[in-house]
Amino acid sequence: HIFALGGWFLAGWAVCVAVLVYEHAILREGDLSRLNVAFFNLNGIVSVALGLFTCLDLVL
Repeated sequence: HIFALGGWFLAGWAVCVAVLVYEHAILREGDLSRLNVAFFNLNGIVSVALGLFTCLDLVL
């Protein structure tokens, strides 16, 4: 059933893609002042979002 993921999973995937694009956008070459925000906070959001949306898709 893991390969039968649907709309909720795709919505979560879209959220994760948007967060990762934002993560790359806030980092500038030569300026690593936002590295902690980009790496720790945003990757944490990606992990939680993908897990949550995957669970929603499997349950609903």
